[in-house]
Amino acid sequence: MGLPGSVQPRANFVHPGILIDEAQAELIRTKVSQSAAPWAPAYTSMLAHPYASKTAPEPVSTVECGSYSTPDVGCSGEREDAMVTYLNALAWTVTGTQAYANKAITFMDSWASTIKAHNNTNSPLQSGWVASTWARAAELIRYSNAGWSAASITKFEDMLRNVYLPLVKDGAPNYMGNWDLVMAEAAIFIGVFLDDQTVYDAGMTKFLNRVPAYIYLESDGNLPKTAPGDTTTI
Repeated sequence: MGLPGSVQPRANFVHPGILIDEAQAELIRTKVSQSAAPWAPAYTSMLAHPYASKTAPEPVSTVECGSYSTPDVGCSGEREDAMVTYLNALAWTVTGTQAYANKAITFMDSWASTIKAHNNTNSPLQSGWVASTWARAAELIRYSNAGWSAASITKFEDMLRNVYLPLVKDGAPNYMGNWDLVMAEAAIFIGVFLDDQTVYDAGMTKFLNRVPAYIYLESDGNLPKTAPGDTTTI
């Protein structure tokens, strides 16, 4: 095991590999088919969520998110559409029902064909929230027989790399962990989806440096550890 802040060399990425791998997916399928708790009730609850009933995406070319999402020009819609996509990707993974895959693909293709930028003060946080969810969903759809075309996958890759990654890759060291960690998570997940070791390593290094400063231990002394680049004072 490496020290905090160090990233160990690794072999090629295994897909699907963002939170859920194929062994975990197969376990969930089996448990749901057996109506076993907690898997089956959780799956039923997921399908009862309002996100499951949304039928059409609402992409915008520029998402504008101010402090506390004021103004909110596409912020809530972008987050919701990413979650709708992930819900349907999960449902597809569990059941193999093509309609779920088709909806996930429709939402991803719609945003990848439309969005160009984020702006205003909450853009980095928004990008962290949404990109981590997009990548989770896309990983499940891409590495299955869902029928997502190569051209659409390339366009989605371009969206993650060019629209989201620039806003999350450097983190937010002065935001006491909340922003920094979700941005690191997004960068890590983007790196996995893109098969980009450099992006993955940078995100993981950011994560490993931030976590010791986020979780206080008595051994830290009178004050918590400070993450690299954090100039805030306590």
